[in-house]
Amino acid sequence: MSVFDWNTGQPSIFGNRQQVANISKKQSQGTRFRPDPVPTLRKKPNRDNSKRTVPLVKRIDFFEVRAYRMTGKSWAECAEKFKCSVKHIHERSISLYPELRSKHYGKPAGNKPKPLPLLDIIGDIMAGESLRSVSRKYGISHVSLRYRLMQLPEGVEAVRAAARRFAESNAKLKAEAKKRREVQ
Repeated sequence: MSVFDWNTGQPSIFGNRQQVANISKKQSQGTRFRPDPVPTLRKKPNRDNSKRTVPLVKRIDFFEVRAYRMTGKSWAECAEKFKCSVKHIHERSISLYPELRSKHYGKPAGNKPKPLPLLDIIGDIMAGESLRSVSRKYGISHVSLRYRLMQLPEGVEAVRAAARRFAESNAKLKAEAKKRREVQ
């Protein structure tokens, strides 16, 4: 029950007694007024006098971690062997040895760019083919093909020529559609 009477909103005549009762209730139940002190936790063994945790780089030889990981062990097995968390050993190892980023059981990283005859592709586009038709012909997405072409100066010209042709043909189609609508 509050200090204020629920019915009128005015202070209750028992208000002073209720406040005292609430304080004694808190003393018996809450941790704030606990009579027995909280037990102190023992220090972790990997701490020095500076009150800071010893960094992973000083505790672990990451060249050994790299060698262990390259034998085909998982990150969890590495963490268990070197006695630290998976997250920390993974992040620190990758920052030191980026080649570990996509290693899966000692195998190299996945997809590599498909070798393409870029000069032949540029010739096809300049001859009048569209970027999408050439990409279908060589079995690659048009987005990837455009990205690869934009890395060569001749490829940039080919992409611009294909875009110009597309814009011109699109403008013709729009003009024809507009004429058809006017006739109807």
